[in-house]
Amino acid sequence: MNFFWFLRMSRLVRRPRSGKQLIVIAIFVAIALGFYGIEQIWGWPEGLTPSGGRGRLLR
Repeated sequence: MNFFWFLRMSRLVRRPRSGKQLIVIAIFVAIALGFYGIEQIWGWPEGLTPSGGRGRLLR
């Protein structure tokens, strides 16, 4: 860990996040975990998998 992360941690300790911000963060984490769980149970749809043969290559 570098010095920047210690400064961020000290700022969070001095001024903690509000309750509303924590709820919003928890909702987003729960949604992400829900999507991960669905993907683990049923798998990734074949229609959303990119195929390697089409499109232009950016150089």
